[in-house]
Amino acid sequence: MWLLVAAFLACFASSANGQSQTMHEMSFDDGNFNVSWTHNRSTEELEFEVHANAIGYVAFGFTFTPEDMQNYSIVVGGTNGSGQNYFNSYHTSGLGKLTLDADPQIYILDSAEEQNGTTTLRFRRPLETNDSKDIQFNETTRVFLVWAYHKYSDADNVVTYHTNRNYTEQAMQVVFPPIEMTSTPPAVMTRERPNPESSAVQMVVSAFTLFVLAISALMF
Repeated sequence: MWLLVAAFLACFASSANGQSQTMHEMSFDDGNFNVSWTHNRSTEELEFEVHANAIGYVAFGFTFTPEDMQNYSIVVGGTNGSGQNYFNSYHTSGLGKLTLDADPQIYILDSAEEQNGTTTLRFRRPLETNDSKDIQFNETTRVFLVWAYHKYSDADNVVTYHTNRNYTEQAMQVVFPPIEMTSTPPAVMTRERPNPESSAVQMVVSAFTLFVLAISALMF
């Protein structure tokens, strides 16, 4: 039993030390585009999962200036008609002006799949990079989340104009401080052991009380 308790406390301590991962989720375009992410504190990476109701390409990224596609840092990925995955990261300098990321290893694709009309991308990136054009993330960073997709066309060769796109109305926090988890030790149930001397005194007092009551009843 104590081994189970120790294992539980070890897991709890791991969470308290910031190893737990809290998932954040957002939904766009009436639920047709959904993104979730976690901050993996052991690797200092952001891990993303994107779902779009589309069989074409899916794009997601960040910017400080959402108007007119200025200074976007985005990824574009999907699964083409041959079942092969594609995934690239870009910087933008205006509407339709995409430049391949100088370091293609900043964003890492973990998986991509297309099933039942839905495309899913799972990818990750470090909080901080060596690319001056990339957004460096910390707990004070606020960015606009940008998203786009094409319902049918892939972007393994060229990125065609999207059919759906938008960005968040406000700059969002992406990296959050660890949740401080505190615990209160369970209350210890105690039961006092009866004192033999105290019990004997109580018995004598009770017997004497009964004797007095009996005498009083006989007298009256």
